[in-house]
Amino acid sequence: RNIPEQYVGNAFNVIKKLKKTLAEHAPFIGNMINCTGAQTCKLGICLPRGLSSAIRDRLVNSNLELDRLSDFRLNMSGCPNTCGMHHIAHLGFFGKVGRSKARDMYPAYNVLAGAKVSAGGTQYAEKKGELAAHHIPNFVHDFLAAYLLKKEDYSDFNKYLDEEGNDVIK
Repeated sequence: RNIPEQYVGNAFNVIKKLKKTLAEHAPFIGNMINCTGAQTCKLGICLPRGLSSAIRDRLVNSNLELDRLSDFRLNMSGCPNTCGMHHIAHLGFFGKVGRSKARDMYPAYNVLAGAKVSAGGTQYAEKKGELAAHHIPNFVHDFLAAYLLKKEDYSDFNKYLDEEGNDVIK
């Protein structure tokens, strides 16, 4: 609607490419949420778009059964603001400035886990630690691999998190 006639073909081609891209990956990959981050936001500290792409690339090139994670929420924001909805994710990240022992700065993220979202009430994810940005794709892979091994033993993600997942995160 409201697309000038000369651009309808372009819109069709873009949508066709998106449909193909979405069909190539497990729904979990397409459901990750991130804000724009420091690329366009003056409050952004980190680049969650790039992080999202790096996580996607790491997971797509793994042998994990990502179709088993269709209801799993992985969200990220480039700063403590909640534009990427990291606070209501099963596993969430928000940007920060990390500092080495020599006090050098580097991009990092706080790691959150355990949000519960339901009609009866919402519980926000809790901070579990922090990681340098470049470690997160491997962290996500390793954490999801551990969760998928035990997923059938638990009624939901939060039960897994309470009994084993928090130790895996640490």
